[in-house]
Amino acid sequence: MNKLEMKTTDIVNENIKYIKDRFPNAIVETEKGFEVDFNTLKQEMSNIIADDTKEKYQLTWPGKKEAILLANTRTTKTLRPLKEKSVDFDNTENIYIEGDNLETLKILQESYLNKIKCIYIDPPYNTGNDFIYNDNFNKNTNEELEDSGQVDEEGNRLITNYESSGKYHSNWISNIYPRLKLSRNLLTDDGIIFISIDDNELCNLKKMCDEIFGEYNFVCNFIRKTSFGEKTAKPNINKHHDYVLCYAKKINVVQSKEVLNGEQKEFTNYSNPDNDPNGPWTKDSYLIKIDNGRYGFARYAITNPYLNITHYPPVYYDENNRKQWHYIEETFREMEKRGQVVYYKDKSEYNGEYSFFIKKYKKDVEKTNSNISTLAFDNNSFVNAIGTKDIINVFDDKEFNNSYPKPVELVKKIIQYSNWNSSNSIILDFFSGSATTAEAVLKYNVENNTKHRFILIQVPERCNEKSKYLNICELGEERIRRAGKKIKEETNANIDYGFRVYKVDSSNMKDVYYKPNDLEQAQLNLFETNVKEDRTNEDLLTQIILDLGLTLDLKIEEKNILSNKVYYVAENSLVACFDKNIGINIVDEICKCKPLKIVFKEECFNTDNLKINVQEKIKKLSPESEVYVLW
Repeated sequence: MNKLEMKTTDIVNENIKYIKDRFPNAIVETEKGFEVDFNTLKQEMSNIIADDTKEKYQLTWPGKKEAILLANTRTTKTLRPLKEKSVDFDNTENIYIEGDNLETLKILQESYLNKIKCIYIDPPYNTGNDFIYNDNFNKNTNEELEDSGQVDEEGNRLITNYESSGKYHSNWISNIYPRLKLSRNLLTDDGIIFISIDDNELCNLKKMCDEIFGEYNFVCNFIRKTSFGEKTAKPNINKHHDYVLCYAKKINVVQSKEVLNGEQKEFTNYSNPDNDPNGPWTKDSYLIKIDNGRYGFARYAITNPYLNITHYPPVYYDENNRKQWHYIEETFREMEKRGQVVYYKDKSEYNGEYSFFIKKYKKDVEKTNSNISTLAFDNNSFVNAIGTKDIINVFDDKEFNNSYPKPVELVKKIIQYSNWNSSNSIILDFFSGSATTAEAVLKYNVENNTKHRFILIQVPERCNEKSKYLNICELGEERIRRAGKKIKEETNANIDYGFRVYKVDSSNMKDVYYKPNDLEQAQLNLFETNVKEDRTNEDLLTQIILDLGLTLDLKIEEKNILSNKVYYVAENSLVACFDKNIGINIVDEICKCKPLKIVFKEECFNTDNLKINVQEKIKKLSPESEVYVLW
């Protein structure tokens, strides 16, 4: 049955639909939804240039300025360690972060600037399903969002981005753009980013990346096989693939360092039985198939001087199976002079076909690995079903039959391609989902004897109500634990199986806006310290590490010195003490390692004199140390 709407026709909307049917290029997304671009419509109805306004080639959409502003706006958030969720917190160099990836990328800007070798992300494909982000483009207050049910219990904004929405593409671009912009800063000069995507937003993603990374830094667009059987996308069309878009931070550096390399070539068939001074060799092909009308291009006589036998390429009457000599005559004669062409001297060596062969030297192979094909992921090892199988194998649970994580093998290949010249780099995934990237890093390290580290970021999106896990972060963390345990049991490999868990939270410091004359005497004790009451020393230390531009994977050692708790980060990179009423003698112990940076809490000093004396003593014992006081 048809539903009666019980209201008059929306004439304007009907007119827009009419124009859309005939002039789809004249309908654009705006802040208010779909609207008619009258300049374009005017041009469509004119035989001359209708508007002399200067045109530009650029990507634009409603909300672009706000997206750029969002990327450039400072955050007041920080990270807090969750040791109870971590594995081997004190020793591991792997990082898992719970929270919005935009805020996290901002937090990591200084500490990880130019330090990430490879980024792989699998962002929302914009299929009309819900995707979570807490970007507020000044459209609604938090109260309004809560009232309308657009935020979850964690305060994350939940957007249902239906195709009928007036900002269907714009919403998605505004979400992805600032995150990609920030991620570029983190890449090393020879760093590479890989992004999974499908047809819904491929074109927009390509344009975004061209703008953010530079069109000249585009590497390629890989094709990934996604399914085995029939999966109809449109009438009579089976959709069997999506894409992995690849960009370099600086393509010239990537090329010069030979970062992007494929499978290592096999050299087992190379040897040097005749002690050739040019080194190991193998027999080269002397024939090549003729194509593109090149018949007769390399057809000349080759005569064995010892056996007086003359050879020609075979004559084929089948146009699809014609061959000629591998090398043109000029090249061949040069190879003869160099001794690279070997003629048989004894008829017993002659097999009845050709009485010579050509040496191909190992040293002449330009690279020790093959080129990478854009179809490298176009086989059954990379389909969605394998990704599902991977996670089921870890959990031994069919709960994940309806999930679509990426296969571990896909991420392993990406690590391989981007780290040919490195064995100890950082792999970042800021849409980490079920933590496929973490498992891939662990397995890759075992199989290749490398020491790569991962940083995973995931918003705590709620899982399906039938799931055993509250949110996707809990699921991802458990997968890393289980995968690590399973790999260790199966291989007994000595690698880093642990990971430190952090969560995005507000600053550890109170926001104080009172003027001194507005405060009563009784209130003054409230501001003995600006540190929030619920924050621990480990919370403070983490924020200090980030504020000072140190990385989260550094080893932290806690020592008891003169009854005070003192933290040593990366031995002498940072020394911090947050105890109340320290003694002057603690300085002697701290300065023994000549710390680069020393941090105290204001509460450490019960008098101004003590504070001055500590500072002067540090200047004397460790003059290169930078001293900071946390209020």
